[in-house]
Amino acid sequence: MNHPIIPTDYKNLLDHYINFWGEPQSTFDYSMDDLTPNGRIFVAEFNSKEYYNTWVYATVGLSWFPMKSAKWDSNQPDPRRELIIYVEKKNKQLATLLFSLARYPFDNKTFLGFGHTIPGTSEGIIDGSPLTDIIFAPPLKEGKELYMFHMDNNHHSIVLWVIPIYDSERRFSKKHGWKTLLEKFIEENMDPLDLYRPPVV
Repeated sequence: MNHPIIPTDYKNLLDHYINFWGEPQSTFDYSMDDLTPNGRIFVAEFNSKEYYNTWVYATVGLSWFPMKSAKWDSNQPDPRRELIIYVEKKNKQLATLLFSLARYPFDNKTFLGFGHTIPGTSEGIIDGSPLTDIIFAPPLKEGKELYMFHMDNNHHSIVLWVIPIYDSERRFSKKHGWKTLLEKFIEENMDPLDLYRPPVV
């Protein structure tokens, strides 16, 4: 198994995840040295038996890289985020996907939040998948206990659930709102763990 050494100051976040999903099966190491501040982030791979052997991939350390946003309040710190994705089967391509999504706000001078979407290309998010785009939502299985991570007295991070979607679903979300899209998923009994599912709109 691939277990690079995770820095001590990331350990609280890893322990936070372990409380929900147990010890990671593998850990993947990525460089963010071209960013300010620079350093590394990791993607941990969990086999969560709590959820019918769901596999979970989660960034570890992205929240140490504050994202830039327009400040409505000068005392409000820049957003800090971590990313997770739930899937049926393990696939190392998902670790690479999370790293590319982690880079996205820095490469595009933006930030990520609930309901935000990222358009894709003609290629699927992993080999053979028809899903090309991304929407971010709260992790509904674990709720606020997971997605509000307190880093220290001055900072906290929001954990975003990465949901791969079709371009048609992304456009529906832009028109009707992301919560309406999630309601549509529930109505259609859409399985968000299935990366080969049919579209709901």
